Parts: sequence; structure tokens; C-alpha cells
Amino acid sequence: MLRLSEIRAVHESVDEDWRSPVADAVAGAWMLPPGAARWWRSSATHVFVVPGPPRHYLRFAPAGSPAAARLRRGADLAAAFPVTTGLSVSAPVSTTSGARTPTIDTPAGPMVAMLVEDATGDAVVAESLTREQAHRWGAALACFHGAAPVVDAGRSRLDASDPELTTALADIEERLERLDPRVHRRVTLHGDFELDNLRLPEHGVTVFDLDETRAGWAAEDVALATRDLRGEEGAPALSHLFDAFVAGYRSSAPFSDAELDAVPLHALAHSARRASDSGTLDEGARATDPGWQRELHASITEANQWHRQAVLAHAIRPAAS
Repeated sequence: MLRLSEIRAVHESVDEDWRSPVADAVAGAWMLPPGAARWWRSSATHVFVVPGPPRHYLRFAPAGSPAAARLRRGADLAAAFPVTTGLSVSAPVSTTSGARTPTIDTPAGPMVAMLVEDATGDAVVAESLTREQAHRWGAALACFHGAAPVVDAGRSRLDASDPELTTALADIEERLERLDPRVHRRVTLHGDFELDNLRLPEHGVTVFDLDETRAGWAAEDVALATRDLRGEEGAPALSHLFDAFVAGYRSSAPFSDAELDAVPLHALAHSARRASDSGTLDEGARATDPGWQRELHASITEANQWHRQAVLAHAIRPAAS
């Protein structure tokens, strides 16, 4: 996620009609007129919508930031993704000069940006998901793993600088390192194959937002994709849909019982990253900060605390290997 200071810098430029001179500067790289892009949200990147038809999304992040590096990596993967039965990937739209992710000077500093056409299909949420849709979702992730080109980025080690978390993080790292690649498959991960990054057309699945892509374990991507089904952050567990997701995955690619058993470990590693995140919340805790920023700070803090408690519970009662 972007730092709260980075979100504020753009948020303060947005007017009552959701326009922004920052977005106007970025949109100009695609010859879009001022005011064409309207603010949608700011989270992993700043996202502005360009009404259609067809509708497009303009996404950008501060040049030199981790978010900008991820955006470029995801755009490159999307552009190189092969045609795959049952899975469509929304590719970036190049500028007139042929750039996919240009760096553009804006009133908020240089930004790395991309433009992508809206994905076809219906948006769905976990609460309204059917077993058939969950099965199709799982099969699509298996297709992604089977077709995705190799990427150089890999997993960084967990930050063990927090003394309260040291024991649990060391155990999680040790268990991850003991995974046997003869049993646990290594793939190119999507990294965020959740429902809000998918659309379900009549057949197959359309996926977008490949910013979190890297090399990793197939079971890790299953854990990251199914957070809404497994009860993370207090959401109700939807085990019947998780089972349908796994069945869908297995209909298109191997997924061993050992990999299925490792899903909680990968989920715990995700919680460890959230629990030790110290970079996002650089603003928003002061009484003088804007109300929306204080609310966002509180929301992220609450979610991170849930993940912290999950890690601390592991430190008290380590899970079986």
C-alpha cells in the first residue's frame, strides 16, 4: 500500500468533481484532455477512472517508490502474458511513443503510470459467490500459474526487528525454508488474485492488477487469493467456497494435500508482513491530520493488529509442521 503521506499529496489535489491536476498531468501522456480522469481510490496505487466506452483506469505511484517498481513489473508481465484458455489478462495501453509505464512530471512530483482498459465481466464479492464461480476462480489461478512467464522478483525475508514477534517470525521463516520443492510447486505468483482484482464474464475469468507478482509457492498464491473465504480479519469463514476453489484449481493443475496443508503457513507469513509493517502509517495519527486520513490510519491499524495477534498466537502455540 502507498504511504499515507503519498495518498494525502494526491487526495489534497482532488476537487469536488473528482478531478486533479496531478491526474491531468499523468493523463496527458495518453493524450487525454484535462478533467478526463476522475479520482477512484488510492491504495496500492492512485487510481483514476476515465469514463468510456470503453472505460479505462489510470494508475500511478511516486517514481522511485516500491509501488512504482511493482506497477512496472506487473505491467510488463501483463503485456507479455500469453493467450490462455479460460483466463484473460488486461494488458496496459501504450502511449503514443510506445511506453507502457512512462515517468511523468506532476505537481506532486514524478509519477510512474499505466493506463488499462476496464476488464470485461461481472464484479462479484465473496458473500454472493456461488460454488460454480468459486470453482472457476480456482481453475483460473491454476491457469495463471501454468501460463505466466518467469519473473525475477522473489520473496523478501520477514522483518524480525520487532522483539515481540522475533520468536514467531523465526519459526515461520524456518518452516518456509523447509518446504520441499519436489512436493510444493514453485510458480510465478499473481500475489493478489482476490475477487476485487477479477471479473467473471460468461466463460472464464478476466484478471488485472498484477503489481504483486513474483516468484513463490503455488500454495502461497492460494492463501493470498482466498483471504475472504478463510475468515481473515474477522470475516466469516466460507469453507464450502474455499473447498470449491481448491477443487477448481485441481481441475486445471496439480495441488497436493501437502500444499493444501501449507496454506495456513502461507497465510501466517502474510499476517507476519502485515504485523511488522512500519512504512505505510507515516501520517494520520495526529489530531491535526485530516479526518479521512485519521479514519484510514485507524482502519489499517485495526487490520494490522488482527494480523499481529495471529502471529503472537502462533508464538504461544506454534502450528505443527
